[in-house]
Amino acid sequence: MTNMTVTIARTTLSDGGFVAVYNQSGALVGVSEYLAPGGHENVTVTLSSPLEAPERDRERSRNGTGGQVRERNRTRTTTLLAITHRDTNGNLAFEYVSSNSVDDSPYVDAGPVSDDAIITVEAVRAGTGGEGEGRRGGGQRGHNGRRGS
Repeated sequence: MTNMTVTIARTTLSDGGFVAVYNQSGALVGVSEYLAPGGHENVTVTLSSPLEAPERDRERSRNGTGGQVRERNRTRTTTLLAITHRDTNGNLAFEYVSSNSVDDSPYVDAGPVSDDAIITVEAVRAGTGGEGEGRRGGGQRGHNGRRGS
C-alpha cells in the first residue's frame, strides 16, 4: 500500500462487482475496477486523494561539542472500510454514489458485507520526494467478502 492505494487481501464476489473503500465519515475514497464473479486476491484500489502523512519531527540535542539532529518518525492512523458492491445494472461501472444508492447496491448478509482496517501513514524522510508511505497498522484485517453470496 502507498498513500494513494490500498490493497484488499482477499474478496469473493458471487455475482461480480466492486470493492468500494470509505473513510471514517462514510465518504467514498476509492473503488476497484469491475471484478468478475469469483475469488480475487490483492485487489488494488486507487484512492481519490492521498492519505495524509504527518510532518517528521526534528530534534536537536547537544552532546557537548555541538548539535546533533535526530529525526523521529511520526505516524497518523485512520480507519478505512471496504464494502463489496454488486454491478446491479450490468454496465461494469460503479454507480452506487452517483445513482443515490439505487444502482450497484452492496452485497448483504444481515447488513453490508464489509471489513475495516486501521491504516498507519508514516512521515517521509527528508529527500525522498514522496508525501508519506502508508502501511497497514497493527490490529487491522484485510477485506474478506466471503459472506457476499
